[in-house]
Amino acid sequence: MGAVDTSKLSEKVLKIIKNRDNTLYLSSASVWEIVIKHSLDKLERTKKIKDLGEFIRECIARMKVTPLPITIPHVLEISKLPHIHKDPFDRVLVAQARIHGLEILTKDPNIPRYGVETIW
Repeated sequence: MGAVDTSKLSEKVLKIIKNRDNTLYLSSASVWEIVIKHSLDKLERTKKIKDLGEFIRECIARMKVTPLPITIPHVLEISKLPHIHKDPFDRVLVAQARIHGLEILTKDPNIPRYGVETIW
């Protein structure tokens, strides 16, 4: 089972992911969201996975992504965000992108409204 359903990604995002010269980050917020959705049986791709931690570690290694922990400065940055988006995980991603000057790979139309760069 693959970590990412590439059929749902844009060509531009696929190029970025496949280019090993790019540094890709995986936020702890994204892992947290996966864990919650998995525990609620809301992710088709993880339904048959018995050890989600092992699966996530294997995906990180295989995809060569850099884990990005949630820190106190990230949480404090959330307090500066306007209430455009109610999803707490997306708000963490926005805060991390703002602090580190990162682009977010997403097609969510609300994310750019925070003044962060998105790619899709």
